[in-house]
Amino acid sequence: MWHSGSLFVSFGKEVKEKVDVSFRIFGTEDEAIDLFQRTKIRHQSFLQSLFIDFDDKSKKWVICFQQNVTCTLTEWIDSKSLVAYENKKCLMNQELSKIINDILKAVQYLHEEGLRHGNLKSPMSYAIVHKSVLLLDIQYQNDGCDLSELMLYLKTFMDKGERRTEWLTFSKMVGIPDLTVEDLLRHPMLLDSESRLNNLHNQAKRISDRCAGVYPLNFLYALDNIEGYERWKEKVIGHPVFGRLINHTWFARTETASLLFRFVYNSVQHYNTEVRHHNAVASGCSSLYMSQDIELILLFGSDSTNLVVPLLGSVGEGKIEFNESFRLPVTLLRDMSVKGGDGDAFKKNCLQLNLYEPRKHKTVKGQLLGQPS
Repeated sequence: MWHSGSLFVSFGKEVKEKVDVSFRIFGTEDEAIDLFQRTKIRHQSFLQSLFIDFDDKSKKWVICFQQNVTCTLTEWIDSKSLVAYENKKCLMNQELSKIINDILKAVQYLHEEGLRHGNLKSPMSYAIVHKSVLLLDIQYQNDGCDLSELMLYLKTFMDKGERRTEWLTFSKMVGIPDLTVEDLLRHPMLLDSESRLNNLHNQAKRISDRCAGVYPLNFLYALDNIEGYERWKEKVIGHPVFGRLINHTWFARTETASLLFRFVYNSVQHYNTEVRHHNAVASGCSSLYMSQDIELILLFGSDSTNLVVPLLGSVGEGKIEFNESFRLPVTLLRDMSVKGGDGDAFKKNCLQLNLYEPRKHKTVKGQLLGQPS
């Protein structure tokens, strides 16, 4: 039987009241559909209607709500408002890494049970459904809360004989296949500087050792000879951001991720070659760069049906700001996927979606790549 249930590291009364209505049980499909349609209009300021489903065990129609929290983990990390509780000063990278590590360890038990989830957002809540723990989103507050309490609760929950050999999966809530916690903890963002450099150097060496006609990542265009690979490597490996990203093992084994990366890379290249000079004087932007935190964006920046691609424009004095986020439906990404990395076929699909056609822009700031002026 579906029921409301939420766990928080720290929460206020207002947040608790919202989450308590996350799951509602209805007797008929008409009742569920009626509320689903009404909440789409009335409650979208703080609740998002996700889906309606029929629970075979309770024979009830169920509607699932999720808090309409738009701040992704990366945006939260990037936020100027993220401060230490004691001295009200912005947290340093080392402190952020510790926070992220704590968050990932807190959901270790969920991952070990094979749970798949969508975006990791702020704040954190878990809904208990059929004795399963469904991760909705994530929160961390700097007010002395102890994540070990959450870990202990999850371990106790799993060890009480309430384990399920067959976990519930909701395809509509799964954006991309999850990485394991171990994969996330090896993420370059979470390594110290020395380990990060060594890790990237070793990965780059392994990539360069594969140039004998082998194309390991399959996401830009087909390469069938050493010369082609070397030209591609010279073009991409040396990029200050993309050169680091392409070496991450996540891209090597995740089809959707590799396709997303190809789309982002092509978009940026198109922007820099077709649009930059046209707008440089008017906008004050000398180029377009992806944030150094793009790894976290790609890892965490997905919701139930979309991959969120933040598009960043560089502005004066070395400051990089979010302009807009590009939401690309996962289904379209998968439809665009081409075995063998056929660049022409990929370009054709992009043209059909108006994502690749060169366009003239009046201004840079506040526009999406490929958006007509």
